[in-house]
Amino acid sequence: MIGRRIRDLLARGGEAMLAVVLALGFFLCFMGLLSFVFPTGTSLADLMRSEGLLGDGPAGAGSLLDLEHPGGGVESAVAVLSSVRRQVKDRPADAVAWSEARPGRRLGSHHAVQTAERSQATIRFGESSEMILDENSLVIVKGSDLVPSENRRRASLIVLGGTLRARVAAGGTETLTLEVEAGTAAVHLRTDAPPGKAADFTVQVNDDRSSTFSVFAGGARVVSGRGTTAIAPNQSVTIGPQGLIGPVLLLPPAPEPIAPPPGSSQLYPSSRARVAFRWSAPEGADGWRLAVARDLGFRDLVADERVAEPAFTLGNLRAGRYYWRVRSVRGELEGPDGPIRDFTLHQDRRPPALTVNFPAGVAHRREIVLSGMTEPGTRVFVGDEEVRVDAAGRFTHTLKLKRGVNIVVVQAQDDIGNITYRSGVVNANE
Repeated sequence: MIGRRIRDLLARGGEAMLAVVLALGFFLCFMGLLSFVFPTGTSLADLMRSEGLLGDGPAGAGSLLDLEHPGGGVESAVAVLSSVRRQVKDRPADAVAWSEARPGRRLGSHHAVQTAERSQATIRFGESSEMILDENSLVIVKGSDLVPSENRRRASLIVLGGTLRARVAAGGTETLTLEVEAGTAAVHLRTDAPPGKAADFTVQVNDDRSSTFSVFAGGARVVSGRGTTAIAPNQSVTIGPQGLIGPVLLLPPAPEPIAPPPGSSQLYPSSRARVAFRWSAPEGADGWRLAVARDLGFRDLVADERVAEPAFTLGNLRAGRYYWRVRSVRGELEGPDGPIRDFTLHQDRRPPALTVNFPAGVAHRREIVLSGMTEPGTRVFVGDEEVRVDAAGRFTHTLKLKRGVNIVVVQAQDDIGNITYRSGVVNANE
């Protein structure tokens, strides 16, 4: 009787354990589904907490970047997601799940956009102002309103993580306001660009929740509860987690492109080309960021590489026209873009022409002279030995034979790697 009760207890315990395992498995599957639906990098709780701190108006808590500069008007939507590269997700204010972002998506108040690794998104305000969201970044488009007393429009963009680069082109009158959640007191930065000039700056949220503002054009003043600091073009300042403004630092200077030369054309024989890039190494830089794109605006990027040397070889390029530029890097600071250069790739699979005059009949000597013709600038090899080719493409070569049958292979190779072969059999009786 006792043994039977023990068996019943063990059976019930096993059933209870199975139920626990099934419940745990269901919970893990549910959490896995959530991790798939919601992007990584910032939790939903943090996102909701950030939105809750910001209030309803364009100027809320957190760091504030307020720009005054000529620009175009703002559409009825707060902004437009004008372009995306690779993995970008967005979430409207009234949605729970994130979805794959699409170009042309209109962004309303409190619409969130997040980029994954090696991804990028461009958010456009009006016709002349845009924000480029770098990889592993998260922003919330907060709102837009008109300031009648100042005859300007003010837009709000909250940067919760990562790096955002803003370009405000010359035009009408426009003010852009960026609010950065960085655990600091309110910080206000206003640019003063000369008339007809563009404003260009970046906002970066660092790992320690400090914020770095870098100005490339327009000049700026940073105002916080701890004081006021002026920032000139090509300068940067970091605001600490408690609102303390750090020293103004010079940005590393822009490098000068060297190769490929501007406007150059390159031929390649295979389905993909390899291009070697080189640029100068200005003093004060400890790294560089190379961008290669199919368009002058660098929206259709094919490469965005951080490198430690002033040279990089990029493969897997198709035929077409490309644009490239380089920034200098020092620590976490990136300098202004260097000059933009372009080059064009053309595919050429046509092998070089090659004619070889092999001797007819039987050779009665141990040495013969091969002659032939190819295209100027082509390299010619007889066996493993390279022979000289004159400016007209003619060549001669003294070939030593062995008694009996000799198989002679002649190869012509052009400067992009296309190859032509010619072979002949020479019988020697000496």
